[in-house]
Amino acid sequence: MAKYEEGNRGICKGVHEMSNEKNPKAEETSPHGNYATARHPFERCALDIVGPMTETMSGDKYILTCQDDLSKFLIAIPIPQQDAETVAREFVMNVVLKFGALAQLMTDQGSSFQGDLFKSTCKLLRIKKIQTTVFHPESYGSLERSHRVLKEYLRHYMRKDQTM
Repeated sequence: MAKYEEGNRGICKGVHEMSNEKNPKAEETSPHGNYATARHPFERCALDIVGPMTETMSGDKYILTCQDDLSKFLIAIPIPQQDAETVAREFVMNVVLKFGALAQLMTDQGSSFQGDLFKSTCKLLRIKKIQTTVFHPESYGSLERSHRVLKEYLRHYMRKDQTM
């Protein structure tokens, strides 16, 4: 019996030693790409547009959303249209000027984010712009989930005549 226990201790010791030899970089990246979680608030954010929705009294039909990758803090900015000029202006005024320039910004391939104006804005602010793949909303599932919750909350403020 003592010989059996001694053999098991040797096996367990060997397994423990192998587990300590893990590659630390393997924990930081996902198997599908180099996407490590941000280490600081507003280091990496996801930007998207929700809408069109019911027009508000101030004429806004869309919501520009920006979500911090680390804290999942969501910024929702009402905008009247989703053109590149409006999106770039509201992003700078409501995100960059309030929270500082980001290191990385993840967007989908919407026309508002693909234009030269938005790309130039990111380049000027030294923000590395990352794009998700077409028709693959799982790339920023956390932001998409926040959109669902946001829409659910806004439904509670709708009147019967569909105005806010």
